Amino acid sequence: MKKMKVIVLLIAIAAVFASSCSDVSPSLPPPPGIGSGAPGDGGHGGGPERGMRLFKKHPPELFLFGDVKRLQKKIGLRDEQIVRISAINAKYRLIHSTLWESAAPLRSQLRDEILSENIDRERVRGLLERLSANDIERQLAIVDQRIEIEKELTIEQKQQLKKIKQMRRH
Repeated sequence: MKKMKVIVLLIAIAAVFASSCSDVSPSLPPPPGIGSGAPGDGGHGGGPERGMRLFKKHPPELFLFGDVKRLQKKIGLRDEQIVRISAINAKYRLIHSTLWESAAPLRSQLRDEILSENIDRERVRGLLERLSANDIERQLAIVDQRIEIEKELTIEQKQQLKKIKQMRRH
């Protein structure tokens, strides 16, 4: 039971740390050697920056599927497809932003609870569950967006996109 409390507390601390890192600009270049495995570079070697990159939250637009310029170049989107996919992206940008902003007070409450003298474990659990539910909704929105975008593609474009995705996995 004590081990479980420690695990929950560590998860809560990680969530608080993640929310406090949400103000970090994703446009900043990563430190030299990131991911090389050297100690302190943010890769598997450890170091104080590693946790920040693992738990850093990004603004929702970084996770939007369907970069029209990239898709146009890679699979040859037509002009009317670009217009429709751009409209889909605009719709989901609003959904992602709304979900992201609705989680901000929860992250703040969790941070305050973790930093308080007497931590209410049940309140922390409830806040973590609500944040997890929000994350699930954001992930489902990404899936829905991808489904809508793929409906706009021809069979050949879908096949090209599938090949590109397979190449990225290897």
